[in-house]
Amino acid sequence: MSSISNLIGKELTFSVVYTIDKKVGNGSGKIYFENSDDYTVYVSWKIVDEKNSLLAGKSRKYFQNNLTEKTFIQEIINSISNYRIGRKKMFANLILANDFINND
Repeated sequence: MSSISNLIGKELTFSVVYTIDKKVGNGSGKIYFENSDDYTVYVSWKIVDEKNSLLAGKSRKYFQNNLTEKTFIQEIINSISNYRIGRKKMFANLILANDFINND
């Protein structure tokens, strides 16, 4: 199993700028690394607004594809940044708060 298995049970926090119905605000979110097998990792994420109201969330499997922790996390961040409701992207400027990612 890859070094990505070291992420299981951990969570990353991040800040994000969101846009919903022309309203721009600052939100925060968490990425949860729930479990894995030889090929995939089950990851959940959620984003809340300033009042702690849920804006969006998603759970899905991501393929490990022999990626490093850093590139795997970047793949998840890209997925969140590309999240859409309808045809509109909601999130920009996603910045991780945790810094436990290995420098590869």
